[in-house]
Amino acid sequence: MPPRLRSQAMNSVNELCRDDEFFYTLIVFRVEDSLFRVFREPFIRESEVFSSMFDLPVSEGMKRDGMDEAHPLRLEGIRVVDFRPFLKALHAPQYHEPLSLSQDEWMSVLELSHMWGFDALREQAINQLNASDLNAFRRLRISRKYDIPGWVPKAYSELVNRKEVLTDDEVEELGWVDAFAISRYREQKMEKLVTHFKTGHKRTRRCESGHHNDIPSGCRKSSCRQPIIEEVDDGCEIFDVPGAPKKPRTCLGTWGAWDVPL
Repeated sequence: MPPRLRSQAMNSVNELCRDDEFFYTLIVFRVEDSLFRVFREPFIRESEVFSSMFDLPVSEGMKRDGMDEAHPLRLEGIRVVDFRPFLKALHAPQYHEPLSLSQDEWMSVLELSHMWGFDALREQAINQLNASDLNAFRRLRISRKYDIPGWVPKAYSELVNRKEVLTDDEVEELGWVDAFAISRYREQKMEKLVTHFKTGHKRTRRCESGHHNDIPSGCRKSSCRQPIIEEVDDGCEIFDVPGAPKKPRTCLGTWGAWDVPL
């Protein structure tokens, strides 16, 4: 292109304005031995850590890290297996695509979003993991590591009411504070059960309509006449971990056996 035409073209470009919503800047990350080139905007918008990083001044004549493949922004200590699902979750709204990640991948999202201050993404990961089939032990460990206090009561309740005591490895991983608290609650539960069965409990029968009877045959409540479907214990005191969700349950008349666990 002749110099005069090139100059005119440059002037035309300079007169154009960049759209505020759809004019993206790309950034190149290096994680382990892999390069990732993604939109920079979500990192600036969602994380103060990255926003502050990109605002740091650059020495004259130097290129800012992340501008191209020759000068990637290195993320030391981060694994590709964690960074990839994190990017999927971060960029999914950009493409308006449904997001389907495994439990382990959501754990990766939680870890990195917690580390870098992506609050909205962290909350999304917590909600996804909360709806998954995490066992009580892992739930408690995650709640402590990533500061999710709302998970603690339910995890405590399940560990207190399971048949198996904490193993030595579990005690070591949980730490003595949680392990001691769980053991103390289990002891309190046993004391209440011992008291309950020493003092006795009243057994009644319940019909299909929910009426309680003290007779072995059909219901005699008014004109109900429904068959008896189960025996229950009235006035049974149950054990609850403070803060755990309350659920109705039926005492089966045996040591610590409740038909609905805490």
